[in-house]
Amino acid sequence: MAFSDHRYDWAVDTAERFNALYDDINVTMVSVVDYDTIVNNYTLGREDGNYPEIVQLFDAALQFAVDSKWFSYAEDIIAGRDEVLGQAVDFDDIIPVISNYYTVDGVWASVAWNTSTPIMYYNVDLLQAAGIEELPTTWADILDACAALQPMVDDGTISACATWPFSGWFIEQWLAQQNEYMVNNENGRAGRATEFNLDTDAYRAIAEFYRELYSNGYFIFEGQDQWGPPTQTFVSGKTAIFMSSSAAARAVSEGAAETGFALDTVGMAHNQDAPSGWVGNILGGATMWISNGLAPEVEEAAMAFLLFFSNTENSASWHTASGYVPVRNSSIDLLSNLEPGNEILWDIPSGSRVDIEADDWYAAFPNYLTAST
Repeated sequence: MAFSDHRYDWAVDTAERFNALYDDINVTMVSVVDYDTIVNNYTLGREDGNYPEIVQLFDAALQFAVDSKWFSYAEDIIAGRDEVLGQAVDFDDIIPVISNYYTVDGVWASVAWNTSTPIMYYNVDLLQAAGIEELPTTWADILDACAALQPMVDDGTISACATWPFSGWFIEQWLAQQNEYMVNNENGRAGRATEFNLDTDAYRAIAEFYRELYSNGYFIFEGQDQWGPPTQTFVSGKTAIFMSSSAAARAVSEGAAETGFALDTVGMAHNQDAPSGWVGNILGGATMWISNGLAPEVEEAAMAFLLFFSNTENSASWHTASGYVPVRNSSIDLLSNLEPGNEILWDIPSGSRVDIEADDWYAAFPNYLTAST
């Protein structure tokens, strides 16, 4: 599992909750530094015969999972049943865009869990101090906001207008928003991809946007694929504009509250001049895959655990612990209609679940809803 902070603590606690239900099943979590390392370690494990029954693979590893032939598809394991060892099966409850992504040749391949998409985070106090009343939603809006904020940079109030991780994931998103493929052969779906589509208007538009940001001193570059430093810069109040995964919602919300500024969010900013208009984002995050070749009773236990791990209550609780999108419609309904005794909120200091005191999580914490709307 590619988490080592309070999100890993949540996962361990949830596994222990599952283990308590069964005398003959024991699920053990292992923390790994990142998604790429998981793929590398699992590959080495398959080669030496020492590999886990369940592995978390990020969205871009879907083709790896299919090509390797190392996994049993969830739908094949379930084989039309409505429960596995007492854990309910309800694929129809999964948000359609998530189920579509992880359906391979018409078969539900893996079990959805941590799903995300990029969103914009704004320091409302800084924007208002610069006379900006509307949250920027396009690239042009961001450039205009940065021009208005520049006097605050010049006088040392803030370090720059904006910062965010310099990540290829955002390039993927911006190309998808412009209805363009990142690589040939329809992003590898019509045939194996062999080249990047760098010579396109969509790619050039992204490069020009970055050029405008950087050449005007609006943007702080803090390293390739570095997520921690830009987050810290923003929550410290040193920039007004930040883009990151919706999975950062809890960390950014709590950081903003600690620093003492008002936070607001909108969807990922888009190219207002795209000929296609805005056509939407793609998802990120990861799902859980079950290794093939397991003993039948082990495969059953693995499947039951993943159904439990992503059920309505646990998907809702995982969302509060992180900001990852709830994968189930029923989880969104649950969070919107809470009752006392819900024990859904992950309390970081105590490492336990406590009640959400509001009756509507999203009304009380609207920044968590942005990614789901």
